[in-house]
Amino acid sequence: LKMFVFEVTSSYSQLYYIAFLAQSTSTICVDNEDCGYKLVISLVGIMFSKCFGQNVGEVALPMLMRHYSHAENEAKGHGDKEMTRAEQEFMMHEYDPIFEMVLDYQEIATIFGFVVLFTAAFPVGPLIAFVGFYMEIRVDAFKMTSQVKRPDPMPAETVGSWGMLMESMGLLAVYCNSAIIVFT
Repeated sequence: LKMFVFEVTSSYSQLYYIAFLAQSTSTICVDNEDCGYKLVISLVGIMFSKCFGQNVGEVALPMLMRHYSHAENEAKGHGDKEMTRAEQEFMMHEYDPIFEMVLDYQEIATIFGFVVLFTAAFPVGPLIAFVGFYMEIRVDAFKMTSQVKRPDPMPAETVGSWGMLMESMGLLAVYCNSAIIVFT
């Protein structure tokens, strides 16, 4: 939860400043229309980097870890002999189900916040998030099936506090979008 609070603060503070405070406290925006354009430009950059940039990192990091592990194994004397599939899977990066799952939920919740909190300013945001979430599903499936050791399944009844957090964001979105319509 602490990581999510930090992520939300660092992700949304610039957008709230541009949407509600920039015109009255600084010379960044000339008028409300200028603040609206700058808010949209910021949202485009942030949403593309969050939706697509993180997916590149999620694919690249396990591949680099796997390559490093193979190089380390060859340096220890495995030599030119081809490794079996079992040996390759043994050399894969360990998947930590608790930490990795928290990061995945945090990523989804952050993008969900961009979509619901700033839809009035950026109506194309849900489409970008949809494509990003689709890619996230594909990237996670690729990562789980070929880049990391497969974790043991663990049952869960709910998503826990993440569900309450999403509901809270939905309620906050009503006020945020109303304020964006009125003040920007």
